[in-house]
Amino acid sequence: MSERKTHSSTERPEGGSVSLVERVQRDEPGAWSRLVSYLGPLVWVPCRKYLHSSDVTEDYEDVLQDVLAAVSSHVKEFDRARPGATFRGWVWTITKRKIADFNRKKRAEPQAVGGTTARDRIQQLPEVVELPDGEPSPETVDVILVQQALEAIRGDFSPSTWEAYRLTVVERLSSAEVAARVGTTKQAVRQGNRRVRARLRDELSGLVSLAGADRLYLGPPPSERRAPGTQADDG
Repeated sequence: MSERKTHSSTERPEGGSVSLVERVQRDEPGAWSRLVSYLGPLVWVPCRKYLHSSDVTEDYEDVLQDVLAAVSSHVKEFDRARPGATFRGWVWTITKRKIADFNRKKRAEPQAVGGTTARDRIQQLPEVVELPDGEPSPETVDVILVQQALEAIRGDFSPSTWEAYRLTVVERLSSAEVAARVGTTKQAVRQGNRRVRARLRDELSGLVSLAGADRLYLGPPPSERRAPGTQADDG
């Protein structure tokens, strides 16, 4: 169950691992595009709930671009060492401001296409300027992010290690049962599972609390909870 060698950028010079957010802050190739794939669901779920729009899917793209621009411009200013600071909380602060900005603009467009009916409908929308401190449906987002992360890191491990992890987490088999299925030892199964969890923790540090990450990987969430453009898992 030997592992495929992961990219050296995930390791610190003095040992230990580097989170995805830290890799973005260091301008490492590929890190930003990986992070963008996780930011989509973080923006999509609150947009579905709070965006004043007749076409949430289309307008979500505009809000997402605004959020991405803000994150890209200020990501190096994010200080994970600050007490209580999480990258996900920082992104939510940016997102709710962009949603509030969008809603204010909608209310300020009385001559929107559609005439009086459209104008009346927009004016009847509640004016949401300050959104709640906490993001909506955090567990829904957790499921999506954990699934995306697992697919993203899968190539860092040998097929046997990945299958052992899947049997442990999804089928809930014991180490002895997994070892028999894969053709290895119980110790190798446990060591492989620890490596996968550690890699997952690095990938999602600041994005998901991983106390129950294994519990979340139980199958794809309902299709309507995915952000537009997210590919369904074929299992």
